[in-house]
Amino acid sequence: MKKSGLNNNKKRLTDNFSIENHLIKRLIHNPFLLVLASLFLYLALDIFSYLMLYEKESINIKFALLNLAFAFSCSYFSLIFLLNFDKKLSIIGFFLFILIFILCSSLIYAKVFILLEIQPGPFKRHLIHGILRTYQFTIFGVFIWLVLKVIYGSFEKMKIKLEYKQLQINHYSLQLNPHFLFNTLLSLNHQIRKHSLDLHTQIVEFAHFLRYGFKNIEEENTLQEEVHALKSYIECQRLRFEEALALEFDVDLDNTLSSSLHFPKMILLTITENIFKHGDYKDQNNPVKIAGKLIENSGVITFHFSSQNNTKKRNFIEQNKTGLSTIEDILAYHFKDGYSLQYQKLNNQFHLNLQVNYDQRI
Repeated sequence: MKKSGLNNNKKRLTDNFSIENHLIKRLIHNPFLLVLASLFLYLALDIFSYLMLYEKESINIKFALLNLAFAFSCSYFSLIFLLNFDKKLSIIGFFLFILIFILCSSLIYAKVFILLEIQPGPFKRHLIHGILRTYQFTIFGVFIWLVLKVIYGSFEKMKIKLEYKQLQINHYSLQLNPHFLFNTLLSLNHQIRKHSLDLHTQIVEFAHFLRYGFKNIEEENTLQEEVHALKSYIECQRLRFEEALALEFDVDLDNTLSSSLHFPKMILLTITENIFKHGDYKDQNNPVKIAGKLIENSGVITFHFSSQNNTKKRNFIEQNKTGLSTIEDILAYHFKDGYSLQYQKLNNQFHLNLQVNYDQRI
């Protein structure tokens, strides 16, 4: 059986924020191609409107080619300048650059038209025409620069947001020295075992839960480990609340199969912990229900997990929104479109259903 794991996806977190479409990525990171593609679209519309407006069947080829070259030069060099010096320019410097660039380019435009004798007319006429065209295509380059800044800013914000969410999950990996903690627990457990076998078993479950919490998030994690930690967490809650706890727990997976399936750390635990933080888990008439199972259909494996609980407050979903949003981001990172997370509140009941489709066969 093929084993899917986090090691195959270690770099996906940062790659997720890059533009996946190769063509778009090349355009955005290559100003030459970006300006060229934009100008071809612009000039196609420009030529079409020119023919429609003046009702001509053709245009001066030399005139069109010169304007194309001039338009590309103005847009490209203004874009390159702004991309390299935008952080160093003040508002006055920005407008001063635009003014000088337009004047210099207009003079070149007028001189070239006269030297090549493309269209008859005085220098002043060509200069005015050059100023208008230079202004037009310089603004075109500035517009492309503004679009790029928005795109770069959007992806940077997205990257920061998901890195922050990754830090939120990393928070579960506690900062205490695990060796000190586990050695102390083992020493205490050795003494407790002499007096109470039940308490000894409960401490073992608690130690397992803590060990899982200390596990490095970069390490491979399996569904079997997540479910085992969830069971340990539930046992700790049973010890805490005893008979007052109203909970039906039915998550029993095949250990061999579940130990071969990748699953991100703390997902099921976070869902369950939210029940104890914000839900009603002491109503014996409406107990908390947690269920999970693996289903094999035509050789394809699917994991189903569900929870149902009474809510103490009306804004139960709002209180859990940050946690649920983080869970969705992590699931999307690991499984892309291969998962479904649905939740809703009906009357005083909160229902959550998670489904993960594993792209492997048994």
